[in-house]
Amino acid sequence: MTIVDAGGATVATLVTDRPLARYKQLSLRWNGRRGVAHRYEVLTSPSGHRTLVPVNEGALAPPGEYRVIVRLHRQDREIPSPRYFTLVGG
Repeated sequence: MTIVDAGGATVATLVTDRPLARYKQLSLRWNGRRGVAHRYEVLTSPSGHRTLVPVNEGALAPPGEYRVIVRLHRQDREIPSPRYFTLVGG
């Protein structure tokens, strides 16, 4: 799973080679940093919902429009999210 900018350039890689059962929901939270995540943290809400937090340690990505791309290795295809999201500067 990667984050790409409006021009299609890869900004961050959140997850690589993590098998997931069909129809299984995976919640991720991006920290807004560039690069490849080499470790993960797991946040658990009071209701028990778990969120995987990839730890990217690169520079902060600039404010702008981004979207998520999911790569399905076994099917050799990529699925871009239909919507962009906005990263706002601090």
